[in-house]
Formats: sequence, structure tokens, C-alpha cells
Amino acid sequence: MKKRRTAVTMTALIITGMLLTGCGGGQFADNTDSKVQSEQPAEPEKETSKSSEADSYPKEPVRLIVPFAAGGGGDTMVRTIEPYWSKTLGGNFAIENMGGSGTQIGMMEIYHSEDDPYVIGVISQPHTSLTIDVQGAPYTLDDFYCINLHNYDPQSVFVTEDKEWNDFNELTDYIKAHPGEVTFGVSQMTGGHLWTAFMAEELGLDITIVPYDGGSTCRTALLGGIIDVMVMNEAASTGMENTKCLGVNWTESTLWENAKTISELLPDSKTAEVGIACANYKFVGVNRQMKENHPEIFEKLVETYKEAYLDEAHLKICEGQGLRDYMKWYGPEESQKLWFSIQEISNQYSYLFK
Repeated sequence: MKKRRTAVTMTALIITGMLLTGCGGGQFADNTDSKVQSEQPAEPEKETSKSSEADSYPKEPVRLIVPFAAGGGGDTMVRTIEPYWSKTLGGNFAIENMGGSGTQIGMMEIYHSEDDPYVIGVISQPHTSLTIDVQGAPYTLDDFYCINLHNYDPQSVFVTEDKEWNDFNELTDYIKAHPGEVTFGVSQMTGGHLWTAFMAEELGLDITIVPYDGGSTCRTALLGGIIDVMVMNEAASTGMENTKCLGVNWTESTLWENAKTISELLPDSKTAEVGIACANYKFVGVNRQMKENHPEIFEKLVETYKEAYLDEAHLKICEGQGLRDYMKWYGPEESQKLWFSIQEISNQYSYLFK
């Protein structure tokens, strides 16, 4: 167990370090609050032998697979950038929600698309690693290639305002005094699901974990009184009425007034370290075969996506959603490093689902 804990500590440090410093030295507009830097996209190098393929692309709508249900954070992310990306690409996208099985249904669609240049999607971590380690998904992380880490969103603990608890410690004290009574809702096979299972084991809490297919159904269950507590992403849960945040799994809370971090509330516990690594990391990516067999089209997608991503109008909407502090242009190479670095948390703690 000691080796596992040491590895998790390093994983959390590596991930936060890469995010806050930009992996390979890329700079934020403001390193203090990690906001996206508006910059002009660089011209990618092009192979003249295949330039005609990219020049005529797209000839038809590009399928954009979202492995989440409509109304969740991944769905909102895609629908927010889609109008801007359609404009820069010079073509249309067909957004397809394929939620279920902890993103495996949607990921299988991208996996089976092979080198089809008309299929791209939202690929996320640690969801993808968990579908491999827990559910035996046939793909590997290497079967996908990132365009960019679109955003990351810390796991946080929420209850309705009528609950007696005002922070995470008060909640855990209550659970210890009332074992088996409190229900936690999570989005299935996500970082929140993994962290909740780990937290219960680490702190010795007797709770009931109720997995949902997506964030929107879990939020409905919380507001409807079906579950007592919800573990969900901080930014994706802003705007919920009659709700309070008991703790945030990050270095600070930027969106919920008076909400403390789990590391502040539990300074001597590994619960906070695992929580940081379990944030929701949403990438936009493709099947690796598509990148390798259609490099010109891949570069065109990267260039046009970057222009849309850094559009001030797009960023303003993201700021209103509470996400801008968790966004940055990383690019394919840096994003791919992050894509693989997050798998460690799944490798170590996927046993909690078995």
C-alpha cells in the first residue's frame, strides 16, 4: 500500500505541475490564474504531396462523437465551440451523443472508425483508462491521438442547501456516526466514481455509491432528494440552485464561495492527492490511424480548432461557464503526454471496482 500511495503522490504532483506550467514550457496569459492565452495559431508544416486532400476537406459533415449524455459537461463543451470551429474549418459538424458504459460506447465508435477523417470525438481521462482496466475495453490509450486538452474540471462534493453539513469534515463525521445511511451519487466510471470509492476505503466510511450514466441525471437525482451527496465536477455543476459545495479536489476553489479544498480539510490524508488526479480531463482527439494516414487533414483540424478555441467570443462563453481558469492551449504533443500521465491513477485503484 505504501508504494501505491507514493505513486499517487507523484502522479498528482506531475499532473498539476504539467497543467500549471504547460508541460513543455508553454505559458499561460497569467500563470497565477491559469487563464487561456489568446494567440494567433501558428501555421502548421504541410506536405505538398497531400495538400489537395486537406484543401478539399471537409466535403461532408464531420461526425463529432460525444461519449456522454446530452446536457452534461462534455456535451456543453462541444456545443459551445462547435459554431466557432465550423467557421474556421469551413464545414459542418454532426454532434452525436453516445453516452453509456462509462464512455466506452462512444469510445468504441471512435476506435472502430480507424482512419476515417470524418470521425473525431471527445476523449477523456481517467474515464478511458477505467474502461480498459475495469471493463476490459479492447482499445488502448495508444489507439487515440489528442488534438488538445480542452479543459479539466476538479471533482467536488455537493449537497442541497437544506442538509446540515457545511463542509466535508462535517459530512464525514456524520457518516461515521450513521454508517450505511448516506448515499453518494456519481457519474459512472469517472474520476469522481473512483475518488468516492477510494475516499470511502481510505477514511473507513460506510456509504452507498449510486452510479449514473451522466452528470445531468446525477444532478437531477441530487435535487430530487434521491441521493444525499453528489461527487461531480466543480465547473460543470455551477448554476445549480439550492446547492452548496462541501469541498473541492484541487489546489484552490475558484467558483464556489466559501468552499474549502479537500487538502485544507484533510491535510494528512491521501484522499486529497488522489482527488486531484481524479479530475475530469476532457480532450478532443481522433483515432491514431486517422492522424497517421491523413496527416494533412489532422493538421488542418488542429489549426482550425486552435483558432476557434482561442476566439475571444468562445472564451467569454467559457468564462461564464466557470471553465476559463481550467483551459489552456497545449497542442497535440503536450496533450498526448497528459493523456498518458493520467492512466497511473486507474492502474493503481481500478481494483476498487472489482
